[in-house]
Amino acid sequence: MKRLILALLLCMPVCSFAAGEAEVPKEAQISVDKSESAKAIKKTGDELAAKGDYKKATEEYLKALSLSRESFTTDERAQMAMYMSWAGSYNESIFELKKVIEENPKDLQARVHLARVLSWTGNLDDSLKESGAVLSEHPGNKEAMTVQANALRWKGKTGEAVKIYEKIMEGGEDFEARVGLTYAMLSIGDRKAARENRDRVKPLYPYQEKDYRDLKEAVDAATRPTFDAKASYYNDTDFNQVNRLLFSSGFWINNWKADLKYARTYAQDKTRNNDAEAIFFNGYSKFTDKFGAGAGVGLNLIGNREGTAFLSGHVKADLKAKYADFGASLSRDVLTDTAQLIENAIRATNYGFFASRKFNDRYSLSGNLTYRDYSDDNSAIDFQISPLYSVMLKNPTVAVGYSFRYLGFERQSRGGYYDPDSYFAHKLFSVISYDKGRFYTYLEPYIGYQSATRFGSDSGDIFSGGAAIAGYKIKKNASFEVNAEGGNSAVGTAAGFRYYILGMKLVCTTF
Repeated sequence: MKRLILALLLCMPVCSFAAGEAEVPKEAQISVDKSESAKAIKKTGDELAAKGDYKKATEEYLKALSLSRESFTTDERAQMAMYMSWAGSYNESIFELKKVIEENPKDLQARVHLARVLSWTGNLDDSLKESGAVLSEHPGNKEAMTVQANALRWKGKTGEAVKIYEKIMEGGEDFEARVGLTYAMLSIGDRKAARENRDRVKPLYPYQEKDYRDLKEAVDAATRPTFDAKASYYNDTDFNQVNRLLFSSGFWINNWKADLKYARTYAQDKTRNNDAEAIFFNGYSKFTDKFGAGAGVGLNLIGNREGTAFLSGHVKADLKAKYADFGASLSRDVLTDTAQLIENAIRATNYGFFASRKFNDRYSLSGNLTYRDYSDDNSAIDFQISPLYSVMLKNPTVAVGYSFRYLGFERQSRGGYYDPDSYFAHKLFSVISYDKGRFYTYLEPYIGYQSATRFGSDSGDIFSGGAAIAGYKIKKNASFEVNAEGGNSAVGTAAGFRYYILGMKLVCTTF
């Protein structure tokens, strides 16, 4: 018996050690549980994605990845990231795709889709960099070529995009390339080519049907005749009140975009009531993807000058060069901003030049120089330059900028318009736009400092104001807008007083 007890005592450490080897460490068990839970959550996300509910699928994918990212292969994560992008969760998709590429730089599909999602967010330079990296190793990759062409088109480099679309289709018809080429022809203004390409688009898969419907609507909306009616009310601190009605119809003559406008103005102040009406015809065409030109003519009737009519008109041209865009214009206008301007029948001939350059997706610079020759023996130089930085590239878009402006007149003519010897303004402003469903809005608030010399005295003060538009798409072919504008900028209107403008606009496109 003693021997048996002794044998049992000697065996106990060995048995305990063996039992310890069979136990699973607590940390390992937790890791297994997390992995299984993450995979179960992903499975739920996959089922939702299969039903087309990508938003809810994205919620499940994000839970699974945060719980145990290492439980999935890079291919699985890239697939989840693609579905996230389809749900509009671009930032989450980009984050995951970048992590996949860090772990597997040779993952071609992840890099191509990263380029695609970057282009959807407006990061066009980054998108071109990613698609370029793919094409440097795989020059014939159609997906990367299409993404690159789309990004170039959205950057305004339409000619370069067209060459890539056409190169893709040298190997056979391609849905995405044909769609992109159609949009490119539309942006150039080649209505005939846009329609021809639209008619050659053939969706092969169900998921392409929506893109095809969107393309047809875009081409139809851009090439059908339009009609809009606008009414506005103006009021300033010098007791000027102006009611204005504007009716306009837009249509195409071959590849010329033309419009016919009729304007009626009713203006009054403390001592006078005057009205004016005018009819205008304008046309513009893009002859190439880089060069466009247009012209217009108008007939203006002044109510207090029976039988007196004044001609107005303009010619303009614009050019997209390698490093910047340029334009020049010559116009003759009849000023109808106030009752006094109408009574004095003030006209102005404007000689203008403008230039702009977009350095990348976020930074741009624009400027313009105008010489004005007034009918009351006066003249002015107007110069403005403005850098702009885009804070947010996609909906909502947000940009902030600074503007410097100089305005100088030869003399004070007392013709009814603001005519300082010299005027300087430094302005900080923001440009914000947002749309959701049928609703869209635009805001442009500003604040700055202005100084001027007029009638031999100097002045300076802080000014502020802004403009806002809110619109609603009643139907696919009709929208209604309300707008407001106001401020105390001395050059906000021709008269140079604190002012506000309220208006509304109805825009219709024929079926």
